[in-house]
Amino acid sequence: MAALARLILILFVVLTVIYVSLSLYSRSKRRARLERTWDNGVATGDNDAIAAEGLEDFVTEYFADPSRGANAIDREGFIKAGLADYDDSLRRKLILGVYVVPILLIGTIIYFTNFN
Repeated sequence: MAALARLILILFVVLTVIYVSLSLYSRSKRRARLERTWDNGVATGDNDAIAAEGLEDFVTEYFADPSRGANAIDREGFIKAGLADYDDSLRRKLILGVYVVPILLIGTIIYFTNFN
């Protein structure tokens, strides 16, 4: 039983490190994408650059929000709103699979090893 507890503890620590690393990496990639969209598309008015990044829906929603006002077009606000949108996205939730997949795989291996 102690070996199982040790395995679970080590597995949890390793998976947590992987989860945090993936989360930070994914968030930094999203931030870079938003910065690139602002620099190449929004600031210059180039709709093709916005479409190339795949963010046309977000850009449309960002500028259609009446609470931002007519002169609320700033780079940091755009990036902050984009990251807030990312926080609610499916991609961020899928990264939690880092915990689920290995645990299911180990459980399946243990089951088939002991009961078949």
